[in-house]
Amino acid sequence: MSASTPTTASLTLLPHPVASTVHTVGQLLASKEHINTNSLADRHYDDTFFVPFYRDILTLKPDETLDSSLGGIRLLSAREAGSSLVQLNAEKMEVRGLKDPQGALDLVAKSPSAQSWLKLRLAEGKEVAFVTKVQSVKNANWRRCSVVDVGNGMVRVREERRASRADEDAVELGEGGLLKKVDSKTEEELAVASPTGSKNDVLALEIRKVVLEEGDGDDVQCQLGEVLGQEEAAAFLK
Repeated sequence: MSASTPTTASLTLLPHPVASTVHTVGQLLASKEHINTNSLADRHYDDTFFVPFYRDILTLKPDETLDSSLGGIRLLSAREAGSSLVQLNAEKMEVRGLKDPQGALDLVAKSPSAQSWLKLRLAEGKEVAFVTKVQSVKNANWRRCSVVDVGNGMVRVREERRASRADEDAVELGEGGLLKKVDSKTEEELAVASPTGSKNDVLALEIRKVVLEEGDGDDVQCQLGEVLGQEEAAAFLK
């Protein structure tokens, strides 16, 4: 993600928002699968970073899934605004983390369900990762944006308030992605919303590598590794 703070710099933007129950802090991931153990309590989480009345401008890939965050600024370089844009407005944005990531991993890995899952992943030679931060937004509203050339290689971002009638049948943007809402009478694009069925949507994750080792007895030992980059993290989210 770009336009980041130290708290959000390590986050991997999801291709599209998902309900808050899909990915949670303390979740173990492998390619195309994950496990939640419910081993962590409120005392293990760090909930100190939040922004009320959050706004962000995001770029879309050609398949209209989310690509990158540009922050809430409206004046951008033409290069930054070279892709399709959407504006996100939310009642609140927050990032939940862990006070002691390694300690939390140790606690999660001790659970019987996690040990069974980890043993299978180790036997299969699959890589494992651990979700250490989740960025979520409450009551999010999405709208497409256009840009106006203001000179000197800069453009100003503005919300698009109308859409052509031809767009009425274009319901989904990207695979399982954003939902376009158009008023059939006025042709006004009401919003580009996330059809998650949840008031709280997950936008991005911090994912860290987990090194698995056979421990004493049958237990699998877990050591927390580095934060994964965008491409590496994406492999766990397919």
